Amino acid sequence: MSRAQNGRQAEAALSENTFDILLLDWILPDCEANELLERLETLAVLPAKVVIYTAHTEQSIATKVNYPILYKPLLKKDLISIFVKDTPSQTAAKNNPEQSDEAEEPACAAGEFRVLLVEDNEINRIVATKLLDRFNLEVEIAENGQQAIEAIKACDGAFDLVLMDIQMPVMDGMEATRILRETYDKERLTIIALTANVMQSEVDKYLSIGMNAHLGKPFKTDELDKVLEKYIFKRECLASKAE
Repeated sequence: MSRAQNGRQAEAALSENTFDILLLDWILPDCEANELLERLETLAVLPAKVVIYTAHTEQSIATKVNYPILYKPLLKKDLISIFVKDTPSQTAAKNNPEQSDEAEEPACAAGEFRVLLVEDNEINRIVATKLLDRFNLEVEIAENGQQAIEAIKACDGAFDLVLMDIQMPVMDGMEATRILRETYDKERLTIIALTANVMQSEVDKYLSIGMNAHLGKPFKTDELDKVLEKYIFKRECLASKAE
């Protein structure tokens, strides 16, 4: 993440580095946002996603810009929504109707499945929940490993998927997984490690204690979708065909 205090600084930063998102105030000290956007388009350095934020009314600027607009004061949920909406994979699907059904919803997504999200960070919980809410999933929350064990044992492991953070207070994800594996094997309970540490040596450690796979943070829509398709939807398809 990088910050700029005016249009000149923003133009310089975007000319020197590549950014995924530009969050742009409508009124800058040296120009209006639409003026800066025109220059950035000319220089071909405009990020793929642009979001305007402003204290002005929608009517006063909507005719001047075709980008999404947020209104001050900015709320946490509004900022989070920037990162989970219209991701590249979703945008590509919109531009390619032949692939849209496959990209937006994994096969055999009908029906309701239970997912336990074990995550102590509030922001990560909100982001993950928004991503999971795109599907017909019943999502329950645990804020540490101890709560996860209690929730799982209370329903005798009746979760289709457990997304388990690694570093948490009270009890971390690795210790919780070790305890759960004494009762529930990989076939009975699918546990996916949630971690920002994706070094192969660390991933191997998670797998060695009985986790089925890992998912990197920050969350990426396409990676989460692959996990859902492999461990929930595709498994359900195979079970249906077997019947």
